[in-house]
Amino acid sequence: MSERKRLVRGISEGAAADAILDASSSMGSLPPLPVQRAQSAGAAAVLGFHHQNNNANANSAGFLTDPTLPFRCGRGGGASHTSSGGYSLAQRNYSIDQLLQEMEHGMTIGDGKGKKATTTTAAAEEDGSHGNSVMRAVGSVVQIFATGIAPDYGNPWSMGDTSTWTGSGFCIDHARIVTNCHVVHNHTLLQVQRQDTPRKWRAHVVALAHDLDLAVLRVDDADAFWNTSSTNTKTATLAQADTALQLYTEVNCIGFPQGGSTLCVTKGVVSRFDAQLYVHAAFAGIDEDSANSPGNVFVLQVDSAINPGNSGGPAISHDGKVVGVASSGDTSGQNIGYVIPVSIVHLFLDEVAQTGSWSGVSELGLSCQMLESETYRNYLGMTMKQQQQQLQEMQQSSSQNSDVNGGGKENPENNGITEEDSQDDGGGVEKEDDDEAIGVLVRTVAPLGALHGKILPGDILTHMDDLPVSNEGRVPVTLSGQTVNVEADALVTCKPKGQTTKFTIMRRSPRQDSDSNNDGIGGELEAHTLSVEMKPIPPLAPRYHGVDSKPDYVVLGGLVFSRATVPLLRRYNYWYHVVQRAFNTYKQSPDQELVVLQKILRHDMNVGAEASLDIVRSVDGVPIKNLQQLADLASSIIDGESENTSKFVEIYLDEEDHNE
Repeated sequence: MSERKRLVRGISEGAAADAILDASSSMGSLPPLPVQRAQSAGAAAVLGFHHQNNNANANSAGFLTDPTLPFRCGRGGGASHTSSGGYSLAQRNYSIDQLLQEMEHGMTIGDGKGKKATTTTAAAEEDGSHGNSVMRAVGSVVQIFATGIAPDYGNPWSMGDTSTWTGSGFCIDHARIVTNCHVVHNHTLLQVQRQDTPRKWRAHVVALAHDLDLAVLRVDDADAFWNTSSTNTKTATLAQADTALQLYTEVNCIGFPQGGSTLCVTKGVVSRFDAQLYVHAAFAGIDEDSANSPGNVFVLQVDSAINPGNSGGPAISHDGKVVGVASSGDTSGQNIGYVIPVSIVHLFLDEVAQTGSWSGVSELGLSCQMLESETYRNYLGMTMKQQQQQLQEMQQSSSQNSDVNGGGKENPENNGITEEDSQDDGGGVEKEDDDEAIGVLVRTVAPLGALHGKILPGDILTHMDDLPVSNEGRVPVTLSGQTVNVEADALVTCKPKGQTTKFTIMRRSPRQDSDSNNDGIGGELEAHTLSVEMKPIPPLAPRYHGVDSKPDYVVLGGLVFSRATVPLLRRYNYWYHVVQRAFNTYKQSPDQELVVLQKILRHDMNVGAEASLDIVRSVDGVPIKNLQQLADLASSIIDGESENTSKFVEIYLDEEDHNE
């Protein structure tokens, strides 16, 4: 199991009362409902919201009744209190002003592992403005209080229990707050509170990005919210989108984690630059290696403590600018936290500013086979000498025919792709002793993706944006002098809509008679380049509740039918045959859905029938394309308007033992 697959956070599905329905046809649709979140002691990772039990006597996040009144830091008779991500202070009484003043002079802050780290004093010796920079960022951070109620995809006509939780966010102007998507997703009530005022203010979600785990909130009464704050209240300043942090760069994570009721600052360094499917999307049930995945996105790993309640808070650099948003922590290791880079934050905010919503990351839409096997590369006729020769020729003629929009020699049979004249020496040529040919073999192209009809199955993808694609499907990215290899699709997911990505592929020409005596599959590999504006791809199994998924259902003769969605499949622990179809198949048309027999409400007419989340193939001989079509067909059957005059209804299922 990969490291990322162990990154989970506990969610309680919640028991819901069963409903008694008549064995007749009906179409039910529930509005988006909040997911119930609950902490799990055995969870390997935590997405930092702070869960609240309804039976709790007081909100554990707490608040200060007045900025001038004292409050108690620490617990017990004079002993210091160190939480897993909180601060460490001897038991003393502080007012807000005293606390801020002492922090500026170097208050000791815990790093979440029991050891102490001075947040400002040491840094101030190197940069006298560091303390003030951090304090400006501290003034922008708010605590978010959320209430939600969970849907039950197993019983789509019912709901789960109400729960409450908390998270963090930061103000980017007088009305808008940035936080994590998982902090506010599926809420019914949102409130925000600054550290310097006891009042909570109602807020609503402006936009959500599940694939980026980001959200923008707007305070309902923005003017009053801002004007009632103290002089310590600030707005956060985002670093430039092209800001490149070096490894070991110091960052401060600010938020309201568990272990206390007040704001907490922890210091650490950037320890890794990577690209992966974010934990929020993975926890929602998306398989990172499937066709259903939106793709890998750049992420920063830090050794600052990121605990429940921290999520959505800013990660601050030495100059006080926001360089990322705290997202999740991996409790299976030590000091492993994940921060969403500021470039991804800008990507999200810029699209929301332009369109009012987030449409999803641009997706590659290719299923590729790795070519680590030297034997397989030889079989395909791949050599480094051949690839280098063709690249040199392409560079020499790039001013005329660098991409599909730039003229050059065009082959009508190659879907408008510019064709280069350089060719290899035929199939089966041995590779150079000291060099290995690069690239991955394209197996499937998403029909609804931007590359459909441009890149074909059997092509070899060798470069993206002039970066070489390794035989494992990774590309080298240079960050502040450090070169790291990340998943190639991260070059697509990080780009705004409308920006192109350049692809270099090797395509085999039709086999000639002269190739018949060669080893391998014959035909010559020829280089092609194309530039394409990438876009989001709708998945066959809708991914996120309240966005593209909701618990719709159709009941016919006591049989309950639903569409196969990620929340439904997760609710049923991913029945293998349905998951294979839903997760490993690209959507063929915009209206295509997988309809499944979800469960059976017992009745005389269906005694002995069993349901195991099988895919519905046809009803009365009519192929089923989506749930709405099934609902219309069921209605016509009940109203006697069906073309089938029989008193029986024939339903064919694509069961696990069927070979289709």
